[in-house]
Amino acid sequence: VGPGRVSWTNLKSQYQSANCYVNLLQPPENSFNLATLEALGSGVPIVTLDHPRSVFEHEETALVCTDAREIKAAIDRLRRDKELAKELAANAKRMANNRFEISRFRQEWSAVLTSS
Repeated sequence: VGPGRVSWTNLKSQYQSANCYVNLLQPPENSFNLATLEALGSGVPIVTLDHPRSVFEHEETALVCTDAREIKAAIDRLRRDKELAKELAANAKRMANNRFEISRFRQEWSAVLTSS
């Protein structure tokens, strides 16, 4: 691994040791980015700002917040409630695997690249 880069094993370990991943993306940005997907794939509970195009459901796949006060409360809640953190992480990881499954991704890209 070159300078300024972290191996996937190291990065995954860092995500997994975190209390949660805080997603602060707002329009006009997408509701998630590569780092969000990495956190999902690593099994980290997500705390996110509400977003009109969000892939997250409040208290099902993430704790969805409207402001900084709610984000702080959500982080504190996950720190106290380890069962909730595990449940959110498992649900979010399952959602990510279903929604962003790699073989479907390859198939859809192949269709785009081979269409006229």
